[in-house]
Amino acid sequence: MKQKKSATQIVGTRHALSLQFLYKKTYIHPMNDLSTFPVIINQVIAWGDMDAYRHVNNIMYFRYFESSRMAYFTKMGFVRTRTAELDVGPILAHTACTFIKALEHPDTVEVGCKITKIGNTSFVMEHAIMSPKLGLVAKGEGVVVCFDFNKNHKIRVPEELRKRIEEIEKRSF
Repeated sequence: MKQKKSATQIVGTRHALSLQFLYKKTYIHPMNDLSTFPVIINQVIAWGDMDAYRHVNNIMYFRYFESSRMAYFTKMGFVRTRTAELDVGPILAHTACTFIKALEHPDTVEVGCKITKIGNTSFVMEHAIMSPKLGLVAKGEGVVVCFDFNKNHKIRVPEELRKRIEEIEKRSF
């Protein structure tokens, strides 16, 4: 029987230590469920989501995050509003993903989305992907900016939108 390699043997000492630091100190916190996420979607892992290495391609994680983000936008009624005078909506300014475990077909995962911070013109969304087989497989974040497409610049987060976020998150920011 083939012996499993450690993370250090696979990626090298320096990278393995970086992963341990991330897991223990900063971004990746152990998680058993998505109970702190007000928006959760189910995502079926399709055969076509995998790459030549027989695991889900990295880009698909970002698509799963996108789907949960769009579900959140729908829940708070923040879709692009277009009139002759007003053309306002969200734009994604930044996104990141920490890959924890590799997903494979077949599987169905839950993707959670929540807002963790509201700034003057933007807000931060946190994402998590949970597999019933593997547990937490990825965490990510996105910075979404409120944007006026007619004037081509960012705008303040509307007060009405802040209130809807606070209702969904069940807390004040």
